[in-house]
Amino acid sequence: HNGHRDLTWDTHGANSLQSDHYEDLFSGLLGIMDQLALRPGLVSDSLLEEVCVVVISEMGRTPYLNAAEGKDHWTMTSAMLVGSGVRGGQSLGGYDDRVFGHPIDLATGGITAGGTRLEAGHLGATLLSLADIDPAELLPSQPPITAMIA
Repeated sequence: HNGHRDLTWDTHGANSLQSDHYEDLFSGLLGIMDQLALRPGLVSDSLLEEVCVVVISEMGRTPYLNAAEGKDHWTMTSAMLVGSGVRGGQSLGGYDDRVFGHPIDLATGGITAGGTRLEAGHLGATLLSLADIDPAELLPSQPPITAMIA
C-alpha cells in the first residue's frame, strides 16, 4: 500500500492515488463473500447461495481526467452485483462519444439503438426480481434487467 489512505474518494485530483481505496473495497467485499459462504442459509447450505451483494454509488465520476489528473462528479454511475441469482462474469452497456450511456436490450445486456436507457428503477426492479418479488407491482414502468439474472 502506498500510504494514501488519508485521501478521501472525493479528491478530484491525483486519481492514481486512489488504489488503496480500491484495495480496501475489494478486500472487504471478499471478506463479506467469505463470511456469507461460512454461515448457514435459511434454506440453503450457506448465505452465499441466498444473498446478493450490491456495490453502487449515488453518483459516478467523469470518464476522463480533469486538469488535476482526477475525476469530477458525473450523472452516470455503475453498479456491481455479486452473489445469488446473478448472472456473473459480464459487463453490460457502454457509452457514446459524449460519454452518455447507450440504450441496451434488457434481455441480453447488449447495446442496441432501440433499447432502453437505464435508470435507477431498472436496477431496483432487477433487485426485486432477485428477491422473488414481482417488480411490476412496485415499478410498473421500469422492468428488470433480465440479462443480470441467472
